[in-house]
Amino acid sequence: MSGFQLEAEAFISVQLKFTHPRGSVSSYEQDFNLNCTVRQLKEDMQQKLSVPAEQQTWTHKGQELQDSQTLMDAAVDDDDTVEVICRPK
Repeated sequence: MSGFQLEAEAFISVQLKFTHPRGSVSSYEQDFNLNCTVRQLKEDMQQKLSVPAEQQTWTHKGQELQDSQTLMDAAVDDDDTVEVICRPK
């Protein structure tokens, strides 16, 4: 047996509240890896949301999430809501 163990990936279920460019709102339940960066999640969601990653702003509990943060860094917990706002360029 080797001297290390693989750390299990931790996934949580998050409610995404997406505000479309014209103001309508959609909600999605999505499972995310806690160790992924916000930038990676934006890129993963761009096709589903039909919004480029650069135009998405993600917030959690009133705080804007930075692209370099992981969900763990941002203290996002299972069943929390993350708001995604589209900012057209």
